[in-house]
Amino acid sequence: MGNPTTAFKDDALWKSAELISDFLDELGRHEESSYVKEELKQRKEKVKEIITEYSAVDTQSITEALENIRLVGERFWVEYLVSHVWNNLSEVSRRELLDAFVAEIMLKKGILKGWSQVILSLCKVIEREMGDILFTKWIEIIRSTEFSVPSDISNRLLKRVQSREFTFNTLKSCAKEPVHSPTLGQLVFVAKFWSDDTMNRCTPLFLKINDFAKSYDPDFSEKMTALSFLLEEKHSYNDEQPTLVELRNASAHPGHENDFTWGEHISWLKEVLGKPPREALKLIVTLKDALNKIA
Repeated sequence: MGNPTTAFKDDALWKSAELISDFLDELGRHEESSYVKEELKQRKEKVKEIITEYSAVDTQSITEALENIRLVGERFWVEYLVSHVWNNLSEVSRRELLDAFVAEIMLKKGILKGWSQVILSLCKVIEREMGDILFTKWIEIIRSTEFSVPSDISNRLLKRVQSREFTFNTLKSCAKEPVHSPTLGQLVFVAKFWSDDTMNRCTPLFLKINDFAKSYDPDFSEKMTALSFLLEEKHSYNDEQPTLVELRNASAHPGHENDFTWGEHISWLKEVLGKPPREALKLIVTLKDALNKIA
């Protein structure tokens, strides 16, 4: 197939797209063919605009333009989150934030169409960073701890116990080889039950973890509770009231493109990530700082 290349240095993608209009003409679907041709023409013009805006005057490289956009994106996130928070996110999360920034530029320029991808990238950052503090550090403790339903539990409380047992079993399953971090939806319940009397009656798991973590940060469990409230917050726009989990799940699965007005939730999601008073990533990094002291 030739030497390695990139999508932006190889015009095969454009040629493949142009074949669609050719095939439509052959099928006699000329109106649709004309629409595709016009769409491709407009997107090529938008790419030229991107190059002009973000590349040197004497270059025609979209690759260089994208790299420059990523540099602009890094400056944005460092200022928005502050450097300490940015530097203490995982490399993968930092890359995902930059991907979201680039995608947002492309969407605003009309080159891309699907705003849900930006939402997914931002939600995946929260999911990954939460997994580090709610799961990864505690795998051995999770593996060695059991859950038992108290014999004196009332029927009224049995449902509450069952929901906590489900969350506990999820953690046990994720801790088995091959280890895989819980999803954002599962982590929301882990955070919610972190300092929960009913959970603590059934398993010493979180009591063990909190005792351990409090030696490095006395307010660890209180900060976890604050994080839990952030994760369950809803964002209202017209008749839509999605949570982070609902946005993450809808953006990750095909067929949900029309579930939400995606662009209207991006600003709110960014505020949850880094704008006072929420600053979820700052809170997560604070918890991370405490856990990094654990050998």
